[in-house]
Amino acid sequence: MNKLKNFLMTSKNITHSGAFWNMVSGMTSAFQSVIMLIVISHVLGMDMRGIYLLGNTSSNLFLFIGKFGMRPYQVSDLKDEYSFRDYHMSRVISCAAMIMVSVVYTLYSAFTVGYSPFKTGVVILMCMMRVAEAYEDVYYGDYQKKGRLDIGAKCMALRVISTIILFILLVIVSRNLLFSVTVSTIYTFVVMTVFILITRETLDTGSGKGKLIASKVVKLFLAVMPLFLANFFSSYIGSAPKYSIDRFMDDKGQAIYGYVTMPVFVVGLLSSFIFNPIMVKISRMWAEREKKQFIRLFLKQLFYVLVITVVCLIGAYAIGVPVMSLLYNTDLAPYKVDILLIVVASGFMGLAGIFVNALTIMRHQKLVCSGYILCAAVAFILSDMIVRKHELRGAVLFYLALLTLLSLYYAIVFMIVYKKDDKTH
Repeated sequence: MNKLKNFLMTSKNITHSGAFWNMVSGMTSAFQSVIMLIVISHVLGMDMRGIYLLGNTSSNLFLFIGKFGMRPYQVSDLKDEYSFRDYHMSRVISCAAMIMVSVVYTLYSAFTVGYSPFKTGVVILMCMMRVAEAYEDVYYGDYQKKGRLDIGAKCMALRVISTIILFILLVIVSRNLLFSVTVSTIYTFVVMTVFILITRETLDTGSGKGKLIASKVVKLFLAVMPLFLANFFSSYIGSAPKYSIDRFMDDKGQAIYGYVTMPVFVVGLLSSFIFNPIMVKISRMWAEREKKQFIRLFLKQLFYVLVITVVCLIGAYAIGVPVMSLLYNTDLAPYKVDILLIVVASGFMGLAGIFVNALTIMRHQKLVCSGYILCAAVAFILSDMIVRKHELRGAVLFYLALLTLLSLYYAIVFMIVYKKDDKTH
């Protein structure tokens, strides 16, 4: 245990270590579902793949209830407007809400769509597994704020990597998805608890200090509400076509769409690698009115996203189909165009994410929220109709259109806000 604690708490170069482990934890978290799906694709049947993908969609969506969009606000709270105890209590409440909503929605879907008990159990347990991620995030956000991004990133990377290994072994040995998800969920909570106990006392989070004031927790929820709504509706935008497929197509169709859309996270993931380590730095630039440095660094992030998108598009065109077909044990040649469209969509998602982070730093969360609500409303109204009529290709094109609309909206909003700030200061 002492060796583990020493590894988690010690870094020769904290800045470089934070950037490296943030990349590792981000990649392992993003690729967790991909790796698990690859194993399922080679060991279990097509229906099991569809069930897993539906569970992954629901868990990703409801994870935003658990996190409640609080990490960027917590990290950029340089004046300590709220204590860690405020953030911690709000996270306990949001995680409880995540559990309740996950269970209620899944049971409702089971009744209306006709899930089997097996499918219902898998979806609920996959949602429960992500509750651990939502809870630990409040500690790792505090570590990052105190200049120790490396510690939280190490904890998360080790937890996710070990969970992936365990899940793979369970699937191969038991060939039972429900059993594998159950054991992996229990293991995730145990590891999360151990890592928090090892690190929190040394860093003195202050979770036991001061009197808890309910009004401050309520105020915090109201402050980050726009961010929560933005993140939740952002996830809903990506989930809407999948839920429409669940209603109008079968589990096989869900699996194929899941394979095709797997690359969508790539650009957003790589974008987070370059933005997360500079979050505190760029927040300080804005707070200290160093606007020229702020906009220079911000534009550099946008350029990186464009470069990453082009590189991924070239890679997808050249080797995307054979590689993905091999990985998922399915012929995806008929879906090459769809895969390329999804990579373009991921580029727009990456751009939107950079604008959202910048607007959050500038404390314009309500404007962030409005963009996602607009696109989510469009998705809610049109998704079923488009998927029912045009099936998978319609779902892909619709998703691309939504993300294009979203990124253009935020680009316009950012320019307006930035110019308005010039006039008022």
